[in-house]
Amino acid sequence: MEGEMKGKGIGISKVVHIGVVVKDLERSMEQYFRTMGIGPWHVYTLRPPFLQEIFFGKEKIYLAMKLAMAQLGNVAMELIQPISEGNPYTEFLERCGEGVHHLGVEVEDYEQALSFFKERGIPLLMEGTTQVDAFAYVDTQLLLGTVIELNKRPKDFKMPPPEAIYPP
Repeated sequence: MEGEMKGKGIGISKVVHIGVVVKDLERSMEQYFRTMGIGPWHVYTLRPPFLQEIFFGKEKIYLAMKLAMAQLGNVAMELIQPISEGNPYTEFLERCGEGVHHLGVEVEDYEQALSFFKERGIPLLMEGTTQVDAFAYVDTQLLLGTVIELNKRPKDFKMPPPEAIYPP
């Protein structure tokens, strides 16, 4: 490679998860488990009050989803089945069908990463807060081919206990 690479972009320290949008969470967990051996899946239903202030673009929305997470070494796989309408997940399903929607990344400085994209005119697709963290989906689809999810989490962050585990 010629010359020296300049800049470190948003300072990603690691990829935390791969977010896949699905139509049927149970079927998808079973397929990933049977065909690829991915599991166990920790299953959650996320909606208010756990999901608090959620904005799709500039519009405040009600967001509800079924979520399943499985650990793959140092990276988690996240399956998302939207329950509510009018959000990035339902839009993705309508436009693309099921598939990889986003990469969740850990950054050195959440606010600085948001500023980095804003200064370059790259909009936020969705942002919000939960009872345990804040997040932003950056609309990097044209630039990177996928959405990037930034999270602002405390060092001791842990998901709450799952509602269910698949396989049981």
